[in-house]
Amino acid sequence: VGADRHFKRLHLTFNLNSQVLNQAFPTYQVKIFDLNGVLVFKTETKTAINGNGDIYWDGKDQRGNVVPSGVYIYQIASGNQVFTGTIMVLR
Repeated sequence: VGADRHFKRLHLTFNLNSQVLNQAFPTYQVKIFDLNGVLVFKTETKTAINGNGDIYWDGKDQRGNVVPSGVYIYQIASGNQVFTGTIMVLR
């Protein structure tokens, strides 16, 4: 996970182990939630090339509002697998 200095956008990169998922080009969707479990952001379903996926998040919710500082939970869902992690936004 990387972000530019002024948090214009976050670049989340990951590898979906295609051997575990048993697919050469698995599909995935990324969702970001606040700590209350409210969905803040989600991507369309995408295809991971050779298991590699990524998204850019501009720090805004689905309505285009800038999210406040805080901890957010991301979920990467692919098939019946769900991977989770945290993102800290500081403004």
